[in-house]
Amino acid sequence: MKRTLSAVAALSLAVLGIAVAPSAAWAATTTVSGTVTDAALNPIVGAKVRYLTANSEYDFYTDSAGHYGGPISPESYVVKFQAAGFAAEYFDDSVTLAGATPRVLAQGSDTVSDAVLGAESTLSGTITAYTGDPVQAGVQLFSENDGWESVGYVQSSSVDGGYDFGGLAAGNYKISVVSPDSDDLVDEWYSDRLTEVEATIITVPPVGSATADVQLAEGAIIGGSVKNTIGSPVDMQLFASNTIQPDAVRAITSGGVYSFSGLAPANYTISTYEHDLGGFFAAQTLPPVAAVVGSPATADIVVTPALPAESEITDEIVPHSGPLVVAPGGTYTWTVPSDEDSDVYAILYSTPVYIGAAPAAVNGVATLTLTIPSDTAPGAHKLSISSYSDSHEGTQIERGYFALTVLAATGPTVDPGTDPATAVGAGGDPSEGTAPHGAAASLANTGLPAAPILAVAPMLLVAGVLLRTVHRRRA
Repeated sequence: MKRTLSAVAALSLAVLGIAVAPSAAWAATTTVSGTVTDAALNPIVGAKVRYLTANSEYDFYTDSAGHYGGPISPESYVVKFQAAGFAAEYFDDSVTLAGATPRVLAQGSDTVSDAVLGAESTLSGTITAYTGDPVQAGVQLFSENDGWESVGYVQSSSVDGGYDFGGLAAGNYKISVVSPDSDDLVDEWYSDRLTEVEATIITVPPVGSATADVQLAEGAIIGGSVKNTIGSPVDMQLFASNTIQPDAVRAITSGGVYSFSGLAPANYTISTYEHDLGGFFAAQTLPPVAAVVGSPATADIVVTPALPAESEITDEIVPHSGPLVVAPGGTYTWTVPSDEDSDVYAILYSTPVYIGAAPAAVNGVATLTLTIPSDTAPGAHKLSISSYSDSHEGTQIERGYFALTVLAATGPTVDPGTDPATAVGAGGDPSEGTAPHGAAASLANTGLPAAPILAVAPMLLVAGVLLRTVHRRRA
């Protein structure tokens, strides 16, 4: 757990001469203290003293006498001292994390760790665009002294693009520059590199300064739309990633439209976020898209709903109209109750298959015209109707179903153009659905095959006539 005091509050207390320590609620069982001074042994006010372990950080700030102290958990720590205008260092007089002397705190102990800080070194420069204009960008500093961890972050000036890092010890550094999201500039590591591994090392001398200017290159653009299968826009998060840079770039669609700008030339994989919108839509990943500077690429996405397990569809609904018995390959229309804020989506179970969508409901009723897959097995099924609504409170998903019987397709036993749902008296309405011509729809066959019976029928008829004639003669 990271436990850090507010620097502003801590400094205010320090000015009042009050030693600043972590909250007593931490149930600490040992105490640390010390004094931070300059080379002339003058106290440094507001210096930050950080006690670090692999899993936690404790920050203290010095008071007007340069003193700090407070309770802390008994563990082994490295201690880092930092103050404006002075070079950062670790206990005991080490500028590197690797050379720091650990402070092993025993339960109930009172351990003193003092520091005398020397003069600082600095690193500064300017951030400009490929056009030469200044850029207000984020500049992050990484230090070899600290195991290449981040040790600072500043914003360059919008006036001249200038930035400055102070309070540095002599050593090797790297910087990364992130341009504003609205710009078409490529983020980079100094100098003109896309990854930290390739970054140019900047050497800062003792009690001196170094300069690192960065000119950001023009980036490529990939844009497009996100829609559902009936063409309605869908707003969601997208990510673009390539094999060169480790971090993906995020975009959020607006009105179903998205744009990734400031991309380094490369092949990008565009993907949706599987947990977005409550996981309503199935995750998708597009084939690689080439990003070329000066030639915007287009990559449109069509999303379909995720297919939850049938056991998750438990709320039964009653359609306002439409058949409850259908034929494979037939097209039918239903009206169903639905929310008016979202399109509605239909999934046929038992083996889930998405079969279509309809626009958002009007007056609480949505109209769905759907085709039953031709390979649907005969028998009992569920037709699930789902929708979602998204707001600042989160995504609300509604799912319901009604029972559906699918007939078996057995051959042309009804006249072409006749709705088999009507022919079998199963609640169908010719105006609400059409089965494929030349394909019959009936319940699963039972009893004897029809062909042998038809072959024997004429012989039975002749035998019946002869028997009737004999009977009359005897009479």
